[in-house]
Amino acid sequence: MKIAALQYQYDFPKDFDSYRSKIEQTVEFHAAQGIDLLVFPEYAGLEMLSFATMEQLENYLPDYLKMFEELSLKHRMLICNGTHVVKTSEGMFNRSFLFAPGKKHGFQDKCVITPFEAEEGVVTAGDRMRLFETELGKIGICICYDSEFPPLVRKLVDAGAEIILVPSYTSTMHGYYRVFLSCRARALENQCYVVQSPIIGQTDIEIAYGAASICSPVDNRFPEDGLLAVGTPNRPETVKAEIDLSKLKTVRSSGQTKNFADSQLLSKRSISFELLDLR
Repeated sequence: MKIAALQYQYDFPKDFDSYRSKIEQTVEFHAAQGIDLLVFPEYAGLEMLSFATMEQLENYLPDYLKMFEELSLKHRMLICNGTHVVKTSEGMFNRSFLFAPGKKHGFQDKCVITPFEAEEGVVTAGDRMRLFETELGKIGICICYDSEFPPLVRKLVDAGAEIILVPSYTSTMHGYYRVFLSCRARALENQCYVVQSPIIGQTDIEIAYGAASICSPVDNRFPEDGLLAVGTPNRPETVKAEIDLSKLKTVRSSGQTKNFADSQLLSKRSISFELLDLR
């Protein structure tokens, strides 16, 4: 399976047709390279703010979803849109969609909103994790900050997830490394693949900073540093890797360490706590 994670340059399209043209060209370019799964970054859909207000975005949602449905079907490709802000009767959610050929799609809402998102008061925290069964394998999505919380990823992996997608948006080196290092840690401790896609460049409010990465377990038959691919920060590009899900089963059963299995055993043990005063 060939995976591509975008280091996606944020632009300011003049209208929806211009925006659609950019997305179509991006998908078609990677389809020509035989990519099976393409990942966009968090808040990629907010490029439409260059021609619509936040309140008007919901008017474009049907065409937005139709665009990705058609591209997924046309190119027989799984596509993660990154995220888009979606208004529902329950609130405004930072929502990531996964599109599969055949006009099928599902979504995952961001579950832990950042202090900045909380201060802005625009988005609502999601309360459900979803596992996507696809022809390429079982996939989970943890949006940016969500990847920094091991229990969220663990819930997906325990349910069978082999690939975790992490659309991200970070505006500082601190933010980028928090997410990047979390992706590497989640891949190591769960012995799975983790794919991060960031936005880069000037956005409506600030300059976004980041690099894409595809992380693996750190064990036999995988890179020594657990990095299948990593981009050059803040340069428009794509990182790509070919992954083999069967290698996950092998490393989990006969790797140098058994992080996945041992963590399951650890969760069933009762380990006491003791404070020692050495003052």
